[in-house]
Amino acid sequence: MKLLKPMILLFLLGIALPVEKTEAVDITTDILDPDTAYVVVTQGSSGTNSVVPISFVNDELLSGIELTLTWNSPLITLDSVSFVGGRVDYLGIKGATMVADTVMVYCFPFGDPDIPVGTGLLCNLFYTHEANLGPLTIDIDSTHVIDGAAVHANWFSDSQASQFVPQFEAGQLIFSGANCCIGDRGNVNYSPIDEPDISDLTYMVEYFFGGGPAPPCMLEANIDGSVDEQVDISDLTYLVSFYFEAGPPPAACP
Repeated sequence: MKLLKPMILLFLLGIALPVEKTEAVDITTDILDPDTAYVVVTQGSSGTNSVVPISFVNDELLSGIELTLTWNSPLITLDSVSFVGGRVDYLGIKGATMVADTVMVYCFPFGDPDIPVGTGLLCNLFYTHEANLGPLTIDIDSTHVIDGAAVHANWFSDSQASQFVPQFEAGQLIFSGANCCIGDRGNVNYSPIDEPDISDLTYMVEYFFGGGPAPPCMLEANIDGSVDEQVDISDLTYLVSFYFEAGPPPAACP
């Protein structure tokens, strides 16, 4: 019995060691609304560390998750993965295997309750990079890794231990750079036409109230030109006044 538990754990994980499989894994179809894993679009830090949240939505109990992610730039390095504060933090079996520009994130409720129905954070990816990086947009997407006979990709496992492939939404880590603001502020969505329009207002509303992505250039989103360069609800109010109440135009870039 003392040897049984370690053997079961290695069988469940299949992460660090190649596993020879004698038959195909049973991949079923998600019979409910498709569960989804997604990378949250994130504004990169002007310092040397940036954090990218990975979240997921499930409408049924889950007995396992594996996501295999990659990014398309050598300018960032994955330092660590943290489940603290996330929906699976309570699980005893969870972790990540990092290889170059790829990370395999996994968790299993072995001996713990299944992952409940819900939405929210799976884990945070902590990247290191040079200060004042950018302007640069780095894509973080899904991939698959062949490790001997094992294939690591994206899959969820339902309460009956049947695996299925969730929907996946890629994300971005966006670095604005020191000179991302051009002319006057207000190009919140950083469109090629460097003039504020109604799409910028829509972008800000989604950012503040709809869980939308952060503005690619926070300096552009600091509409009122506040000294602390913080983007807050006063900037949205300022932009609304500019469009609909003949208020003053956005402040000049620094």
